[in-house]
Amino acid sequence: MLAGALVVGSPVVVAAESSSSCHAHKVATGDGRCLPDHDRDGLADQAERKSHGTDPKRADTDSDGIEDGLEKVLGGP
Repeated sequence: MLAGALVVGSPVVVAAESSSSCHAHKVATGDGRCLPDHDRDGLADQAERKSHGTDPKRADTDSDGIEDGLEKVLGGP
């Protein structure tokens, strides 16, 4: 497991201060892969489309002031 990472189903949401081999606009998975995260909210684009029902191009899909990745960690919609 990566230091500073929170597991939210799959993929792993990587905290900003985490050291990971993923480059900008990517999140790390538990198996070492890096997946695209174009809005940099901590949720992989694929997971936003298929699992979370959020917009991979908007960090705060519902415009409530809480980014989608944090909202999923907190158990929000």
